[in-house]
Amino acid sequence: MQNGYLILSNALNKSQLKKLKLNANQMIRDFNKGIDRRQSATNIRRKHKDINKNGKIFFGNQCEYYSHINAYAKSNFIKEIVNKILGKKIYLFNEQLVNKSPNTPSSFSWHQDSGYIHFKHKPYLSIWL
Repeated sequence: MQNGYLILSNALNKSQLKKLKLNANQMIRDFNKGIDRRQSATNIRRKHKDINKNGKIFFGNQCEYYSHINAYAKSNFIKEIVNKILGKKIYLFNEQLVNKSPNTPSSFSWHQDSGYIHFKHKPYLSIWL
């Protein structure tokens, strides 16, 4: 690890990526049908306004509803990476999928959300896919 980040090239095979994409597409279809399981995000939306705009949709804490995303987030592969960096006692604190539609005026660059956590917490890491 260098400069605070680690890149694992080709960490997932095509089959794994296909399954994750199937779930992500289902999440978007559910959202477009009006299925909204984001109750936990209601207070965040009140405070920061709805951040779904300009072709971006943010889905938080949805893995329990989508089997492939759930399996990936809780996989031994992920656990081993996190164990090596943070130690043996780990928790899934937050998972989020961001869909950025093509040909929209928005962008989505690498960043950290640690500034939004306003309580004392243990060290954590973000995994971007």
